[in-house]
Amino acid sequence: MRSATETPILRLLRAWEAINAEAHEYAVDDSLDIDAADKLLDRLFYGRAEAIKNELMTLPCTCAADFAAKLIVDTIKGSSIQEWETGEIWTEARRLTGISR
Repeated sequence: MRSATETPILRLLRAWEAINAEAHEYAVDDSLDIDAADKLLDRLFYGRAEAIKNELMTLPCTCAADFAAKLIVDTIKGSSIQEWETGEIWTEARRLTGISR
């Protein structure tokens, strides 16, 4: 259920999730080779999802849910772990907690 006080980060998370769900449901023409299919999916879905991710990651967290949203997006729902030194999510975590590298 969406709240009237949903933050900008949470709104972007919902948009990112909707695009990825759309991509998952999209039926790629079987006659396309893998490269052509990837380019099509990038053009239709993943380019937009990446732009949303980039915008979302630049916004400062205002609550725990914002940080959770960033974690979901930055790790592609937990399927990738970012580097401690360079990962945007860990930079944000260090900023929020006041610890240094």
